[in-house]
Amino acid sequence: MAINRLTGTLPRDTFTNLTSLTTFFVGGNLLSGRIPPSIGNASSLTRVDLANNSFSGQIPWLGNLPNIQILSLQSNQLVNDGAGGMDFLASLANSTQLQVFSVAENQLTGKLPSSIGNLSRQLSLLVMNNNFFHGSLPGEISNLVNLTLIAFKHNSLTGTIPPSIGTLPNLQYIFLHENKFSGKVPQSLGNLTYLAEIHLSNNLLEGTIPSSLGNCQSLQLLDLSVNLLNGTIPSNILGIPGLGKVLNLSFNSLSGFVPFELGDLNMVQAIDLASNQLSGDIPVTIGDCSSLLYLDMSRNSFQGSIPNSLDKLKAIEYIDLSSNNLTGNISASLESLKFLQVLNLSRNQLSGEVPKAGIFKNSTVVSLSWNLKLCGEVPDLGLPKCDSHEKNSGGSKLKIVLAATFASVAFIIIVSMLVFWFVRKIDSDLRAVNEEANSLEMYPMYRQHDLKLATQNFSQEYMIGEGSFGSVYKGVFEDGSLAAIKVFKMGQHGASKSFIAECEALRSIRHRNLVKIISSCSAGDFKALVLKFMPNGNLEQLLHPRTEDCEVEKVVDMNQRLKIAQDVALALEYLHHDCETPVVHCDLKPSNVLLDEEMSAHVGDFRLARILLKNSPNAHLSSSVGLKGSTGYMALEYGMGAGVSTRGDVYSFGILILEMFTRKRPIDHLFNGDMDLQKWGSAYVDGDDNGSWRWLLAEQISLSALNPTYPGMILRKHL
Repeated sequence: MAINRLTGTLPRDTFTNLTSLTTFFVGGNLLSGRIPPSIGNASSLTRVDLANNSFSGQIPWLGNLPNIQILSLQSNQLVNDGAGGMDFLASLANSTQLQVFSVAENQLTGKLPSSIGNLSRQLSLLVMNNNFFHGSLPGEISNLVNLTLIAFKHNSLTGTIPPSIGTLPNLQYIFLHENKFSGKVPQSLGNLTYLAEIHLSNNLLEGTIPSSLGNCQSLQLLDLSVNLLNGTIPSNILGIPGLGKVLNLSFNSLSGFVPFELGDLNMVQAIDLASNQLSGDIPVTIGDCSSLLYLDMSRNSFQGSIPNSLDKLKAIEYIDLSSNNLTGNISASLESLKFLQVLNLSRNQLSGEVPKAGIFKNSTVVSLSWNLKLCGEVPDLGLPKCDSHEKNSGGSKLKIVLAATFASVAFIIIVSMLVFWFVRKIDSDLRAVNEEANSLEMYPMYRQHDLKLATQNFSQEYMIGEGSFGSVYKGVFEDGSLAAIKVFKMGQHGASKSFIAECEALRSIRHRNLVKIISSCSAGDFKALVLKFMPNGNLEQLLHPRTEDCEVEKVVDMNQRLKIAQDVALALEYLHHDCETPVVHCDLKPSNVLLDEEMSAHVGDFRLARILLKNSPNAHLSSSVGLKGSTGYMALEYGMGAGVSTRGDVYSFGILILEMFTRKRPIDHLFNGDMDLQKWGSAYVDGDDNGSWRWLLAEQISLSALNPTYPGMILRKHL
């Protein structure tokens, strides 16, 4: 009955005679009223999901559910009694099989009783976010030795974080942000070797950051922002190899230098050190953070120049170094950061001429105010023109020396002029040849003969894929370089239009998560595209391996799948919002998601792509043949004749996500009648005993905890 838009209430006697009922799943409907007290009679229940409805009133006595494993009551309007009692917690003491318990996003109040420690020792996920709990977090929570996730975000809890939390050996996720905790960050957190994420932001924590956190070698995210922390940043925290999501220490009172070990965070995506009292130079090792998307070091006391190593951050989207004491010039190397969307260098002491290219051409995303010694020729930035006298004053002495020696060398210049003319002519000819060669090297041109040699005359042995409009071959060229060669079947109706559409879409788009086009070849009836070779094949092959003894978990684990999903989301974000004219892919599916040597995802196959006309969300320039997508992935409205839109891609992306995490195709033989992948996926999450659903819930909570201002976290816009 899940997600059927059910309305009304559940009768009081709903469960009276259902003593053999094991699963009751009505989450995601429009049900209201009270939860029937008779639920206590259904003693065989193992799974109950009433989440995302409008149930109100008190949570009934649950003491007769000894077999319950999953109990989800989140996102309702449930309350306590007038005294703020927690009888529902005490009633679960006999539920020794309970593994998941969530009452998040209700209207529960009162103090958490010490009896919370009497919950099941099997409890893995305890989620009580977004309520009105106050008082302290009981130390008895350490009795729940199998907890992997504890979430009390956005309550009014006070007192210290109990040090006993550091005795939970399996704890991976801590969500205690947006409360009123005081005291110090417990040193005991360093004992949690499996800890993946720590969210303690928006509290009243004080003291120093415990260096023991450096022992948490599985840590991926550390958010201690908006507290009262002081002291220096421990260097061993910056040496955690897996810290790949977020390091957020902003809005504290941290001081001292930033350790050069910052450069060891080569997987981190966001670093936020804003609004502290940090000083010294910005470490040049920042350029080694090769995965960085977001960097905010504003409102500190950093000195020295802007590190030239910033130009190594090829994926960076956001840089804020404002309100510091930085001096020197703005390096022209920042022009090369193609994905940079925001650059704030205001309120420093920078000087010299401002670069003109790259992001500096867009005054709406560059802030340079209150740098009184800057000058430049970019009108929209409102800078004064650079003083040519001032620029050349340093060379005045050189001019005097040159003038004094000119007479003595004039004769030599005249005698050499004729020779120079001949040399210049020869050199000019050589440069022309070299420029032509370099151009060919940058944009190589291939003949049909070249492609035949690279594929052994398009032999079956070199074929790596085949579709309705063409085949894809692995090409090995004479210099040893590899490429994927897509040869169109020109005898097939619509193949010519498909080739033109794909060229039209690919010629003007460039993104690290799109398949790169190297060249094209068109000779009469032969047409082909030369694309970057992806050694790890496509997502379809990984999700559905052909060999029966190959399990997908061994091929692409859950973390890799989430990273692939993020890559695809970034590609869609670029196509829909960052292109001059939006591009709709129209055929997003696993076989069109290719994987490079580092398992980064690249969206390919633009033969159905539409380029949307400005001011017309449904009109398109490039046409295609047949339906606008593949069965199972195509947006439902397309089948009814609706025009293409970016929403269609987002629908396909949702199906792709479901397939990635359930490993079922949308046209699987399981789906017949009213059953489809979406409905089956809901039941899968409820019934998966392998733990995948726990991981997904943890990731969902984690994503909701991230600061939405991080532009790199695009996935949240699509899930």
